[in-house]
Amino acid sequence: MKRELPISDDLIRCVCVFNSHEDFSVYEAIYVGYDDNLNLVIMCEHIDYDEPDYDCATYALLSKHEAVRLARRLKVTLLNLPLEIANSMSEWDEIVCPLPSDIRNCFKEITECLIYEGCHFRIHRKPATNGYITC
Repeated sequence: MKRELPISDDLIRCVCVFNSHEDFSVYEAIYVGYDDNLNLVIMCEHIDYDEPDYDCATYALLSKHEAVRLARRLKVTLLNLPLEIANSMSEWDEIVCPLPSDIRNCFKEITECLIYEGCHFRIHRKPATNGYITC
């Protein structure tokens, strides 16, 4: 049986890193938190209010062991790791009216930072019902 991919509402200790302007018909946001197995999840969710067939998500998944190593390297507790990741991306908040493309660029920067820190992770995608993938 194929495991259902999480959504942001499923995450534990979930922090919103960055989101697009809420008045647009397409909304994207990046969330960081833990799944039920304490794996670190960095998720980019795509919501299309006009055409829900485009709703999808892409996320990077770090095992709990990788998350512990990252927290040690960053000198934070495991519980504060999602907030630390969000704080490290605070310069993105200076964009006045962020577009979904800005959210995808921020997600790319986060994954590049994970690679720089030596983290091993997997990218998972939950495509839209029509096959669309956000990033």
